[in-house]
Amino acid sequence: MPNSDNAHGVHNKITNIYSKNSDDSTTFSNVDEAKAHLLSAEALTVIDECATQVQWEAVSNTGFKVTMAFGTKGSGTAEADDWTAQFHSRKKALESRKGPFNISAVTFDHSADANDEATVTATGHTFIVGDRVKFTDLGGFSGTRQEGNINEDKSLKVGSVSGNNFVTGPTDATSGQPYTSGGTVQAIDDSWQRNASTWVASEDHLF
Repeated sequence: MPNSDNAHGVHNKITNIYSKNSDDSTTFSNVDEAKAHLLSAEALTVIDECATQVQWEAVSNTGFKVTMAFGTKGSGTAEADDWTAQFHSRKKALESRKGPFNISAVTFDHSADANDEATVTATGHTFIVGDRVKFTDLGGFSGTRQEGNINEDKSLKVGSVSGNNFVTGPTDATSGQPYTSGGTVQAIDDSWQRNASTWVASEDHLF
């Protein structure tokens, strides 16, 4: 539920429209499904705790629209402590993406059960199980994704983590192309949005 700090009115109305990634085949039957798919639990908590007035609306079956307005804690409150500033600062903190991290090794498990999972060494990475990642400029790979070029894999889920190493879920690296050198890896999602969602600001407010 939104916070109830409205004694001094609500201000600074903003409206955002969130949509699923164009490669995402998920459809939503209601706004709650869209919220859970496109925003993190942390993001929803920030909205609940900082916004004084919130309204959600489903946009077709591709996403949702949200309008928020913010109360003020009253005279004597530093601007940085007021609800609008709290929302923006907390949102910005969650929008930092993980990476890119430099890669020094990639090996594949081509066994039937492993489905070409990749074990990646990226010193200092901060990924956790469930993060979705993509690779850029890995040496040794060419052609299309279907030909085994994992630079073309747009989303691979981290299945396990051990120190500087992590293991991805199944890849398309079935052709035996070996890693040679270089490349980076970074998370697709930040800690605000999920599943590579996109958003635009709107002046067409819901209230």
